[in-house]
Amino acid sequence: MRLERHMGLNTAATLIAFVVAASAYGGDAPGNSIITIGGVVYTDTQDPLRSGVAGVAVTVQGENGLFEATTAGILGLWKMDVPVGTYTVTPSKKDYVMQHLVGMWCDGERSITIEVNRKNLAANQSIQFLAVSWPEPTPEPQPATPAPRNEATGGGCAATRGRSGRAGDFFTPYVACLSVLSIRSRIGSRRRMI
Repeated sequence: MRLERHMGLNTAATLIAFVVAASAYGGDAPGNSIITIGGVVYTDTQDPLRSGVAGVAVTVQGENGLFEATTAGILGLWKMDVPVGTYTVTPSKKDYVMQHLVGMWCDGERSITIEVNRKNLAANQSIQFLAVSWPEPTPEPQPATPAPRNEATGGGCAATRGRSGRAGDFFTPYVACLSVLSIRSRIGSRRRMI
């Protein structure tokens, strides 16, 4: 069953590559230096044909300029014509984190560098990214006036907690204050010993 499922995923990936290549083929003459590249952005590796993401901005930047495209349709397809050369492909959309896919597996990269030429035509027409939903946090409202210092509670060390609500924003200044107090305590105990 696992082998059949894996074969189904490879078949889906091949079908996506074929659809992109068929829609991207521009009939370029063999000596032409403009090549069509493209790919797909989707949210579900188990169902890539029905989980495409439309509206993803795809930036292709390299030695011959900056090119942009936007994914469209239920498949999340994009394509563009670029001159032969080396480029970095970077997709982006608000509230999503992109992961490059190699054989339906994330390789941990958010962009990919490609060499555009006739030799790499198939690979450059089937670039795949997985879009992982990652909503941006809404900023917390900040007080109009700074909180008053309270010397009895450590000199206002916890006042930074409201910046973004992350634990590090609270604990870093708190630990720094404790470290200063610890150093002062050690210096005081050494003086008593002398």
